[in-house]
Amino acid sequence: MILDANEKRVLLQLRNGGKDSAELSAAAGMDMASVERSLSRLADKKLVTITEETTPEVRLGGEGRRYLREGLPERKALALLSSRKLGIGEVEKRMGKQQAQIALSWLTRLGVLDIRSGMVELSEAANKYIKEELPQERVLQLLGEGRQVPQELRPALEQLLKRGSVAERRETKKRRAELTDAGKREVARGITVEEEVSGLTPELIASRKWRGVKLREYDVEAPVERSWPARRHFLMQAADYCRDVWVSLGFTEMTGPLIDSAFWNMDALFIPQDHPAREMQDTLYIKGEASLPERRVVEAVRKAHEKGVDGSRGWGYKWSEQESRRVMLRPHTTSLSARMLYQLGKTHWKREQGARKYFAIGRAFRNEVVDWKHGFEFNQTEGIVVGEGVTFRNHVHLMKEFYRRMGFGQARFRPAYYPYTEMSLGIEVFHPVHKKWVELGGSGIFRPEVVEPLLGEPVPVLAWGPGFDRMVMSYYNINNFGDLYKSDLAQVRNAKEWLMVD
Repeated sequence: MILDANEKRVLLQLRNGGKDSAELSAAAGMDMASVERSLSRLADKKLVTITEETTPEVRLGGEGRRYLREGLPERKALALLSSRKLGIGEVEKRMGKQQAQIALSWLTRLGVLDIRSGMVELSEAANKYIKEELPQERVLQLLGEGRQVPQELRPALEQLLKRGSVAERRETKKRRAELTDAGKREVARGITVEEEVSGLTPELIASRKWRGVKLREYDVEAPVERSWPARRHFLMQAADYCRDVWVSLGFTEMTGPLIDSAFWNMDALFIPQDHPAREMQDTLYIKGEASLPERRVVEAVRKAHEKGVDGSRGWGYKWSEQESRRVMLRPHTTSLSARMLYQLGKTHWKREQGARKYFAIGRAFRNEVVDWKHGFEFNQTEGIVVGEGVTFRNHVHLMKEFYRRMGFGQARFRPAYYPYTEMSLGIEVFHPVHKKWVELGGSGIFRPEVVEPLLGEPVPVLAWGPGFDRMVMSYYNINNFGDLYKSDLAQVRNAKEWLMVD
């Protein structure tokens, strides 16, 4: 077992019985800080046991030490009034207002003052204290000498404790150490104390004295206090990693508002205005009215809903522009994809320019009943690929590659229905730890009723929007949705780093 010189000194002092820290400091010729450090290390090595005793004590404060040197205000007032009667104003002038008020207050409590019509004089009871010391003076003297205050002076002590910084109660902790059986065996084997140095200095090297010194051995197995370096929340780590995956696949990030109109969240995505998802039971609406894009786009969306595009029938109802102006917290990040198609249409994007790829990671909100698997806010990762010639096969391959990089080597797809995609797929991945299939969200190819009003031409658009939080819960084995967002410092500290193998 590796022991440094100070630890050896402490062990040697304990061989004849236990001692407290102060006794060890005096016996070993070590300062208290070195003794305490050595005791802590020896306790970690199971060579000593340490017990702590807490002893209450009273010490003089700053004001008490000044009174011990200069005298209590009461004593000064007794001397000032010993042979005359004075007005309160005169006493304050001679002693200072604050000191005079303190003195008169406490002398009044002792019953040695007569105060009438603003004049102050000593009563006959004061003669005792003029000749003898006050109880408070005796207590100050005892505390200054570090001695115990006897029982008969406790009332005077309690009075001083009420006077701010004159005296204060403190608790003194005394640590006492004794050798364990392992410590006794270590001492019995023989301990030799040699002076050690913890490292080479320029002076030791230049003078060549390093040849004759003993370097302290380092105990690499010694327990150390755990440190907690600053780190991001594990949900943010996962989002950053996901962002890096999309960028590595050649995607550009989309951003947009959390609060948006029903036009971008619903109508532009060909979700009919009587769809259940638009009810207040599912969507969080906000008071107010939103503006709409230029009339050309609004009319194109109206036509898609009422009559369809390129031979489709639409939804066959009277579309309401007022309904599309309603304001809501976005229920999905797909509104960002709609806005991006609109921006591409405004810039006169042409299909011969090649495919464009965009992604988003963002917060979405729904009017859900909060339970172990639902919350009213959640994270979603969104994406589109816009380009002539992109196919459903490209879409499936892209989804498999994304989930592979996110740590899910197996992905499968099943037919699904979404108002704004056709074909549509539900995405499931196989969890490598829990050995089961986990549903993560939907994807597909945007319908012409979505693309043509926004982009201005019929170009294939691959689209997806799986829930991101479920991937994080799966990786961290979190079973309650609320645990993703609660302010739990221990959870953040102990969570493993988000690191998937590419």
